[in-house]
Amino acid sequence: MEEITRNEIVDHSDFDENVLPYFLSKSYEAFIKKSNTDTYLLFYSRALNALMPVRKYSIKSFTLLQVIYPPVTLDGERLSAKDEKQFLNEFISLVKKKKLGMRIVQSYSYAVFKAVPNGSVSCPFGTYVVNMAKYTEEELFSGIDPKGRNKIRNAQKNGVELKWGIKCVDDFYKLYKDTIERSRMYCDPEEHFLEMAKQLGGNNVLCGVSYVRGKPQAGLFIPYTAYSGYYLHGAMAAKMDNPGAMDYLQWEAIRILKIKDVKQYDFVGARLSNVTGTKLEGIQNFKKKFGGELLQGHLWKMDIDAMQCKIFDGLLKVNRTLKGAVKHKDIIDEELEKSVK
Repeated sequence: MEEITRNEIVDHSDFDENVLPYFLSKSYEAFIKKSNTDTYLLFYSRALNALMPVRKYSIKSFTLLQVIYPPVTLDGERLSAKDEKQFLNEFISLVKKKKLGMRIVQSYSYAVFKAVPNGSVSCPFGTYVVNMAKYTEEELFSGIDPKGRNKIRNAQKNGVELKWGIKCVDDFYKLYKDTIERSRMYCDPEEHFLEMAKQLGGNNVLCGVSYVRGKPQAGLFIPYTAYSGYYLHGAMAAKMDNPGAMDYLQWEAIRILKIKDVKQYDFVGARLSNVTGTKLEGIQNFKKKFGGELLQGHLWKMDIDAMQCKIFDGLLKVNRTLKGAVKHKDIIDEELEKSVK
C-alpha cells in the first residue's frame, strides 16, 4: 500500500479515467481542490492493482480524512469483499504510520463498501443500481413498476417538456434550494454545481429539468463516466403540476446514459433498516421502482488517534452548547441507535 500521485499512476499503467468512477478523475480532483481547498489523496495497492481516493481536510488544528469512494481496480472493477478488507486494513496501517489524520469520518452515501477495516465502527447500508449494460432499452422500461410506467406515459402524453445541459443548472438550482429548505437540510451554494459542471465538463455531467407550461417541475444533477452515473442531487417543486414529471425525467436520464454507453445508474444510498412511516420511505420507494438491484454493504468510520479525537469532540461539544445546537449524527450514528432501540 502506498500514497501515490496521479502522474505516477499514469506513467506506470494503461490508465483510462473513463472506465473508473468519476471520483477518480483528474477533473474531480481539480473540483475538490478548487471548491473546498481540501487535499485530494490517492492510495494504491500494487498487489491488488486497485486505487482509492481520499479527501483530507482540517478543522482548526485537527486533521480528518474521508474516503471518497471504495477501492477500484485500474480495469474498472470493484474488489471482492475479502480483497477490499485487505486493502482497507493496509490503508489504515499506512494512515497510522504516516500520521495522516486523527480520524476517518463516514463517507457519503454513494460510497457503499463490501467490507470494513478491523476496529472500525460501521452500519449496514445499500444502494439501488440499474444495470444498463445488461439490458435493452425495452427491458429497462419493463423493469420499472407499472405505476411508474403509467406516470411516464402520462407525462409524455400531456406535454411535459424536458431540457438538458449545463444551461439548466440555474433552473435546477432553484428547485434544489427550495427542496432542501423544505427538508431543513444543508444547502450547497449554486457555485458548487457550477464549479463541478465546469471542471467535469459537459461530457461527464448530465443536468436536466422537466417543465409544465414553462414552469420547472423537477431537476436532477448526475456526474458520470462509462463506469457509472450517480443520481447525486434531485429536486422537485413543492406543488407538482404533473405527478410524472420526475419519473419521466429519470427515465430519460437512464436512456441518455445508456446511449452514451454508461454501464450502470446508481440511485445513491438506501437504508437497510425499517424506514416505514418516515420521509425516507417515500424516497427509497421512488429509487426502488426503477427496477435496480439493491446492493448491500456498509458505511464505516474510525478514530485513529484516540486522544486527539477526545479533545476534538470535547471542543465541539462546548461549541454546540454555546450555540444551543444539538449533536450532529451521521448515518452510522442513526442506524446504530435504531438497532439498539
